[in-house]
Amino acid sequence: VMEEAEALKYAMSALKNAQPIGDGIGPMVVGGMMIGTKKEKISHQTVLSKSEYEGRKLLLIKAEGPNATVGRIGEGIEKIFSNNKPDLIIMVDASLKLEGEDSASIAKGFGAAMGGIGTDRFQIEDVATKNNVPILAIVIKQSIHEALTIMTKEIAEQASSVRLEIEKMIKDNTQSNQIVMVVGVGNTLYLTDDSVNDSPTATPVGDRYNIVSGSDGTQYLTIFCDTDFTDDHIYGGKITITRTT
Repeated sequence: VMEEAEALKYAMSALKNAQPIGDGIGPMVVGGMMIGTKKEKISHQTVLSKSEYEGRKLLLIKAEGPNATVGRIGEGIEKIFSNNKPDLIIMVDASLKLEGEDSASIAKGFGAAMGGIGTDRFQIEDVATKNNVPILAIVIKQSIHEALTIMTKEIAEQASSVRLEIEKMIKDNTQSNQIVMVVGVGNTLYLTDDSVNDSPTATPVGDRYNIVSGSDGTQYLTIFCDTDFTDDHIYGGKITITRTT
């Protein structure tokens, strides 16, 4: 009980510093797979986008950021099944680790990877069972403190490894022309999500940073990052620029 209370206490720093929390690793992974795709709302604070991977059609689902929400994933998946039944579901979520387990370690299994009171989990497993669709899960282990406070470097750096595991699961368990649903479960606190037809545009300024303008005219500063290597990562949120001249 004291460990949970302390975690909630220190979670306030994530709110004040506009930083994602450990529980957001699932939406972070799937959000990365959504880059460059058109997103649409499928249920309350939940978005869907469509992509492809080696001949498979991907249905990517996560809560809508950057609000602190987990969305209504179960409701959204039920709606998709009524129009576009997938052949496989892959769920990505954070998971509480045991005392002796390493933080940021990855585990794989079967069934809906989702905590909470169980309503969404029931909805997902019910519709999947009725339609004979298998569910595979990938979880990133972390303590309750890590799940509720600012995401650690070790957890964030697992995003690329988790994506490789997703791709391997897709290739091992499906064939070309089949449909795979990939679900990022977790809190999207300060994990931004571009709105439909509202993607910011970037203008290079020198070689160290960009000025990014949203459709509403607000300008943000993005720091330059060399992305020639797969282990490059960008941390932080966005900085609003106020022009004085």
